[in-house]
Amino acid sequence: MTTLALLFLAGLFEGASWGNDQKDYAAQVLADSPLVYYRFEQSLAEHVKDYADAVGTPQAGPQHAQHQGVTLSKSTVLTQHTADVPEPASQAAVFAGNSQISLRLPPEDDVLDLTQGMTLELWVNPANQSGLQELLEKGDYRINEKSGDANVSYYLLYMSSGAQGTLRFGFHGGSQETKHFDSTMPIKADEWTHVVATYDGHQISLYLNGKFNRKMRLKLRPPSHPGQTLSLGALSLDPADNACLHFFQGMMDEVAIYDYALDDYQVATHYVAARGGQIEDIVVLPKFEEHIQPLLAIHCLDCHGSDNAEQGLDLSTVTAMLRGGESGPAIVRGDPDVSLLYRLVESGVMPPEDHSPLQPDDVALIRRWIQHGMPAQEDVIEPEPRVLVNDKDREHWAFQKPRFS
Repeated sequence: MTTLALLFLAGLFEGASWGNDQKDYAAQVLADSPLVYYRFEQSLAEHVKDYADAVGTPQAGPQHAQHQGVTLSKSTVLTQHTADVPEPASQAAVFAGNSQISLRLPPEDDVLDLTQGMTLELWVNPANQSGLQELLEKGDYRINEKSGDANVSYYLLYMSSGAQGTLRFGFHGGSQETKHFDSTMPIKADEWTHVVATYDGHQISLYLNGKFNRKMRLKLRPPSHPGQTLSLGALSLDPADNACLHFFQGMMDEVAIYDYALDDYQVATHYVAARGGQIEDIVVLPKFEEHIQPLLAIHCLDCHGSDNAEQGLDLSTVTAMLRGGESGPAIVRGDPDVSLLYRLVESGVMPPEDHSPLQPDDVALIRRWIQHGMPAQEDVIEPEPRVLVNDKDREHWAFQKPRFS
């Protein structure tokens, strides 16, 4: 591996041992551009402040929410109460079983009407109380008298048996059709748990405490209900009369919603920023020889190997991919979106139709590998910068300074 690659990866892992530092955690979340980010760090006298607007995210202005009966606690996930830190600096929201936080945006400005992709991220500390408890819901569950449908897009539900419970993530697809699935790892009462649910347009995934739990592919997309309520801590029935049920009891903190699916590495990075530890203990970073080369051997090297590099493109080594072919380098460290290899496989252009296609998980693996420095065991040789204009080209009149008589 080159010195550059080692320095790159060292930079990644330098932040992997962060723990209990609210500034580091918030920086990690904000770097991934959430649509809303509720931290509960200010007085709730007027509203619940949205911290996402501070980094210029795509939404128009901050999405401040309203609350009913929510109080604040100093017992939070980010700062531990010890003799050295008698007064924790961070705060969490306390839901007493009759409390709710809600946000209702005009339909034309509803950035949370998410149907193509999303991530719901939050920390929860449930009380020892049995029953169905709503953590987060987008929509009002009043039934349309004509269609029989509920106006709900997506939801996170905590199903508690008292001392512990499970998480349910789902969509309500109309015509009384719902799609959901439950975590297989328990969420314990009176303990903080990092909860992440993602949807990438094809499948939904659950993560608990930074670790992937399970996923499911589905055809149903979350329905669009712009202008409906985003509710934390309760199921909103009808905002006209403040009717709610399935109230949550416990504490909630660091609630963030994104318009795309975070990947395994991003989820693990957020967890480590709050709790400490090492990234590699939670998620495996893909390596070229172990994860990427076998995929390319099956799907790509018939046409782009060292002996038959069509259009000069050889995908057999990292060095060759950095050198690239007639269209330039195949990969760019840390940036899959400008890497030719990723763009071709993500769009389906490569492999061609007469070859077996890459699966979505394979494409995501290639993206993660590029994104995190393209780790490899080979002694990668960085190519010399391409010379676009040589000395002979510069003799052309177009490169000469104008002469005035």
